[in-house]
Amino acid sequence: MEGYPVFKIGDKVNFKGNKDFQPVSGTYIWAINYHLALTFYIQHPFGNITKEIIKHNNGFADGFESPHSSKFKEGLKYICVNGDEIQKII
Repeated sequence: MEGYPVFKIGDKVNFKGNKDFQPVSGTYIWAINYHLALTFYIQHPFGNITKEIIKHNNGFADGFESPHSSKFKEGLKYICVNGDEIQKII
């Protein structure tokens, strides 16, 4: 994927916003998912994903086709975004 920034867990990024969530400056990538598409789980104050939701995983085993709940912190909220929606802070 030439021309695309390389993101990794722990990177500080700005979220540009989308139709569901407002932009956020200075958030972090907590997990990366490679199932069907490359997506990133970032912390967001109005997120719709929690550690408990990830752990439950719609009845599948924790970490099956999604990041493992151990990658997330209890009490925080997250959203899943694609690489076009975030910008790495250098």
